[in-house]
Amino acid sequence: MWILVSSLLIALSWGAPTKVRIDSKLLVGGEKVASPRIFANEGRKSKIVMNDGGKEYSLEVLPQDIDQKKVNLKYSLSIRDRNLETLTRGSIRIPQNKSGLISLDKGRIKVFLKIKES
Repeated sequence: MWILVSSLLIALSWGAPTKVRIDSKLLVGGEKVASPRIFANEGRKSKIVMNDGGKEYSLEVLPQDIDQKKVNLKYSLSIRDRNLETLTRGSIRIPQNKSGLISLDKGRIKVFLKIKES
């Protein structure tokens, strides 16, 4: 009986995905365009779309390997301006409660990401 209860508790703790809060800030040419907050579960994609004067910015994130010290984050950033679309994908390792930076176009476009476990 005790073994069954023990394994049930382990199964319950493994079954609940870790959630993170991602505070982001999008800067274009040094000016803040948006600062959305994204809530994401480990292993699941979350997406946010922002608009600024005819341009659409889409940020998709996938948190992986979350622990108390760091989060590995896969991302996809898309920028649409009329018929032109720029897309960048990658991954970044961000320490908990610290900021990471995605920089494009020689630093003209910057996305700051701060991770907190929620």
